[in-house]
Amino acid sequence: NFDGEIVVTLRDSRGELKEAKGGKVMSWLPQFSMGGKQFSKGDQVKSPVFALGGQSGFTLVVYPKGDCKSKPGFIGAFVYVPSVGQYHLSLTVAGKTRDLSIIFLADALGRGWNDFVEEPTNFDGEIVVTLRDSRGELKEAKGGKVMSWLPQFSMGGKQFSKGDQVKSPVFALGGQSGFTLVVYPKGDCKSKPGFIGAFVYVPSVGQYHLSLTVAGKTRDLSIIFLADALGRGWNDFVEEPTNFDGEIV
Repeated sequence: NFDGEIVVTLRDSRGELKEAKGGKVMSWLPQFSMGGKQFSKGDQVKSPVFALGGQSGFTLVVYPKGDCKSKPGFIGAFVYVPSVGQYHLSLTVAGKTRDLSIIFLADALGRGWNDFVEEPTNFDGEIVVTLRDSRGELKEAKGGKVMSWLPQFSMGGKQFSKGDQVKSPVFALGGQSGFTLVVYPKGDCKSKPGFIGAFVYVPSVGQYHLSLTVAGKTRDLSIIFLADALGRGWNDFVEEPTNFDGEIV
């Protein structure tokens, strides 16, 4: 008599994406999209859109047989971020982890490696991305008394000449909105050769005591800004570094 019970136990389950560590880590199983397909060089597999650290709009792209720039036998792997910003990410594919700490610009929201790792015999593991840190072009600190600006967002890969300027977005300090920063990567018309010019513009007439840090050097500015001179600073703020890629505070 076949009259006994049949028992099923769910030991574990997961979907194509699996979040961990409070939303800072996302695991993706590309096999959901790969199925039993045969892949050739240049064929890509794209993850669903997901969130990291509360920011939605991330995606992962993997080339199981490599992309057009990959060495033979290597997997290509890339991460796409939702918006312009500085991101510190780590990506793990086929047991290998690589770090990516870079500013993603509007024309390059996807970055990664053509030769991430040699293709394993069976490419059936998860791909894990971890958001270590991120920030935008401006970053407020100390209760709004300090503002950090990364001019590289606007500079991108452009070549600059003497007199060319880069201007920050408008920001607030101490509850007052309307501040801007202007930097001359190659100096302005009055700068000595090899020096960076840096200036701060205030929102209105008044006496301000400010400090400005560029390329590791800090200068103080305590002065009355008048209606016809709301921008003050230094033509020769600091000698131009080899790589001008730091923040201005």
